Amino acid sequence: MNFLLRLTAVAVVLVVPPFAPAQSTADGMSMTGIFSQGGASLDFAMKRTGDARIEAPAKSTPVTKELEGRWEGTLNAGGKSLRLILNMANQSDGAAAGSIVSVDQHGVEIPVTTITQNGASLKLDVKSIGASYTGELKEGALAGEWTQGPATLPLRFKRPEIREKNSVF
Repeated sequence: MNFLLRLTAVAVVLVVPPFAPAQSTADGMSMTGIFSQGGASLDFAMKRTGDARIEAPAKSTPVTKELEGRWEGTLNAGGKSLRLILNMANQSDGAAAGSIVSVDQHGVEIPVTTITQNGASLKLDVKSIGASYTGELKEGALAGEWTQGPATLPLRFKRPEIREKNSVF
């Protein structure tokens, strides 16, 4: 997915597939355009309601060596099984960083916003998709729950098994 936002004195062009270019009013207070996906197109309109409010995410805690590295799990959602790869590592500033790769959704890599470890408990905030994970390290696996929107589903991560070269999951 590509994002491009060009600001000019009288127009904003938003090129984000599946959007067509959007036009803003001269005062910059509203924007209109066409959203197209799957052969269907819908007009859209957005109105500015105030100044942007951006909160910096909380700083991640470091994670122990037991949690660093690659983990694999399968999320069963709506009759679909989605294979996930969780990667976590401590950075030079001492804070952990991580990402989740959704293998069955074209291998998209989603950054984890905040990682918090407290003893055996782990919490991941994934703000870009409105999701979170809470789990506990038990017997070498992370047993917990994935929450996204109104849904909360069980999700267990384990260390990957040794497999042949070039195997994804």
